[in-house]
Amino acid sequence: MLLPIDKFNALPVVVAPERQTHWHFDLRYLPLEPRPHHILLIARVDGSSSHIARLPLGLPAHRDGMDFFPDTPADAAPTVARALVHSFTTNAALSAVRPMRLMTPDTGLAKEVGNELKRIGVKAKELQSISKSTPAAIVAADELFEVAWKRMMREAGFQGLFAQVLGTPEYINMSNLKLREPEPAMNETPSAMVMTAMQRRFLEALEYTKIWYEARPPTHRIDYSSMETMKRKANYVCEDYLPENPAEDMKEAADEGIASAAFDYALRLMIVPKHQRDRQLIHKYLMMAIRAEHDDSPKELLTEIASNAHAILIHWYALASKDEIRQRYLFAACHHAEQALRLAKQVSPPDHYAAPVVLSFIREGIIQRLTPDTKCDPLPALVMYKECRAAHKLRVAQLKKEKRKLDAKRVKQPNRYRCANPDCGIIADKGKMLQQCGGKCDVDKKPSYCSKDCQRADRKNHKDFCKPGMPCSVIDTETSEGPTVAQGGLFSIPIQGPNGQVMHISSSTMTPEELREFRDAFGERESTRLFESGIAPIIERYEF
Repeated sequence: MLLPIDKFNALPVVVAPERQTHWHFDLRYLPLEPRPHHILLIARVDGSSSHIARLPLGLPAHRDGMDFFPDTPADAAPTVARALVHSFTTNAALSAVRPMRLMTPDTGLAKEVGNELKRIGVKAKELQSISKSTPAAIVAADELFEVAWKRMMREAGFQGLFAQVLGTPEYINMSNLKLREPEPAMNETPSAMVMTAMQRRFLEALEYTKIWYEARPPTHRIDYSSMETMKRKANYVCEDYLPENPAEDMKEAADEGIASAAFDYALRLMIVPKHQRDRQLIHKYLMMAIRAEHDDSPKELLTEIASNAHAILIHWYALASKDEIRQRYLFAACHHAEQALRLAKQVSPPDHYAAPVVLSFIREGIIQRLTPDTKCDPLPALVMYKECRAAHKLRVAQLKKEKRKLDAKRVKQPNRYRCANPDCGIIADKGKMLQQCGGKCDVDKKPSYCSKDCQRADRKNHKDFCKPGMPCSVIDTETSEGPTVAQGGLFSIPIQGPNGQVMHISSSTMTPEELREFRDAFGERESTRLFESGIAPIIERYEF
């Protein structure tokens, strides 16, 4: 869209009372599903008139505005400055008179927009220095927006309960947002520093694959969350795909509108060293993977890519800030979860369409805020995300069914599925994975062990019971419901977090001893951080 900067500079300057030529502006996020977007509110400080511009400029009425999601004032300034110039030159509500003064509540945004107005050619020096809005100007803007908000909710179909629980959006202050420091890439960790160059390249490919597969629409044919599956794919990515498809070629194809290339390039941006990572660039290419309207690839492929990109974007929002997730980011993450599910339904089985990343966020980001007596502040407005609630309901029903099956097996032979060593904690989903005592104790009383070491450790306890007719020697140390998912050939071990929460780490490749070592090392250092951040318990099963 051509910016009418000359027309703006030529607007007449009218000598009038300050209240008629001084204008407040602010950014707001409207979580109006299925087309959430930001708006620029421009209001005369006396409260006599206002204008609302949907962002980014030129946004079609049928589309959401998630392409524009600034983290910082610097991110927002180019779009806001263009919208100000465009609005004052084209909208009758703004009187077609050049403003004498602009103000906004966010001091960082004031500085950045002033600089941007100067950069794009606005000549009036008084507009290159934007002041902070007065309390009276903010109140006047809020009152004007309240009326407009009620109208917009009606037009978007928000009535009854949804209209009642969805509060009026407030202005956004980006200056006090502390973004979370990026996590080191897999090949940046201390342990990776002693690896060979080839091993580090494999870690890079594994991280690429892990981000991709944990958010991929599921299928009954392949368990994308299995680490074995990821390793096999990572080998191909490392040895063939990445060398044959240089990043610069993928970027060029992405910029030409190819969805798969945009998705690939976004993943590459996510695994570069943490000090090189650009959040806004990652967001841009993930959105390009979703918006590839002119890509003539098969519809099913484009749908899968879009669902995958939506799911990855969930964490882009949910893990953005250093502190508690802000409401704007939470609503945006929920939107992408909704879209990921809606699209996944078109390419995945009807009973298995939610990717692990999506399910995990729903449980920790949405359900906890709709459930009384949880650690999260309640947010009733989240009831509007119907796809998320339906996916959670389906998954809970599946887990209950699977748990009943596992419990039924354990009721028949309670000692057959848990290592008898009280200090172990290993649980198997198949009895044959544990070794039973070979002594003279009765078959239905025999303890099971995950290893010879555990059998030796329990010998003192079991020795006097290893005779016919003696009671069972197994000490019941179970403090949780056991693993939530029963899969073929898995060992599981519980890890307890703060406040007694328990998650289960499951593996089809690690030995019981390795799982115990992982629990002991991981539990002490990481469980509190992971439980509080919502990362750890979000995936039903951690598989290594």
